[in-house]
Amino acid sequence: MKTKMYVITTMSNLHVGSGEYNMGVIDNLVQRDVLNNYPNINSSSLKGALREYFESGVPAEVLTSDRKSFVKEVFGSSPKDKKENMQQGKFRFFEANLLSYPVRSDKTPYMRAITSSVIKELLQKIEAFNIKIDETVSEALQALSKVDVPVGSPYVFKTELNKAIVEDFYLKARYSDIIGENHLSTLNQLFGQRFILMNSEDFTNLCDNNHLPVISRNYLENGESKNLWYEEVVPRFSQFYFTVMLDENKEEEFEKALEAGLVQFGGNSTIGYGYSKVQLLTSINLANYEN
Repeated sequence: MKTKMYVITTMSNLHVGSGEYNMGVIDNLVQRDVLNNYPNINSSSLKGALREYFESGVPAEVLTSDRKSFVKEVFGSSPKDKKENMQQGKFRFFEANLLSYPVRSDKTPYMRAITSSVIKELLQKIEAFNIKIDETVSEALQALSKVDVPVGSPYVFKTELNKAIVEDFYLKARYSDIIGENHLSTLNQLFGQRFILMNSEDFTNLCDNNHLPVISRNYLENGESKNLWYEEVVPRFSQFYFTVMLDENKEEEFEKALEAGLVQFGGNSTIGYGYSKVQLLTSINLANYEN
């Protein structure tokens, strides 16, 4: 089996619920990594969303195989299948971990926040799973992972963003040329031209339950409120990465189908939550999106 890494870029707010009962103000919390407590998408939720996309979201002309056969071969049998027809899927799906997180700023609508510790873990997984990526991408990520950022003083890599204020946290960014131009162009493709490198302590604060956006929801009956609740969301333009072990016979068809549309992750699809682009790590090019 071949192993590849993919990146999810959320195009709308995302709520993949943890299912945990919460005694606090927030009723519905998002899933979080058990070690670093960053928002994540557990492998079962991720696989379920991808399965649903392939069952009904992929245009018929994109799949060269019979749709039902393809889904069963990649993802395994449906719970509705008869016991004697059960089979295990040939693909292996791993959880999606947070890669970057958008933050508001006084100099631009948003910047993508990243941190060295996340990049280091990304590189560790690439090595552990023996994932083949372009040498230019590997070297750029290695350079980024080695940058030591002071607490409370994040780095930006465009001169016009020098002294940009991260809203809600009042962190003042400093321009740095520590990343060479050759690496910077590659990183711009991955994270866009406006990314900000933070100390892990500051990045953790961005994503905790006290700072993740909370949206109020209300159920109305004849114009009267019957149920008011609050739920966390991961904001649009966040990025997650995940690993897949693929059957090489279905690899090309799988990736072609992912390119054909948006995958919906988590709940509240009818109000537009969770619609996301899924791309190979080495196929992303955000450099021209944020001029």
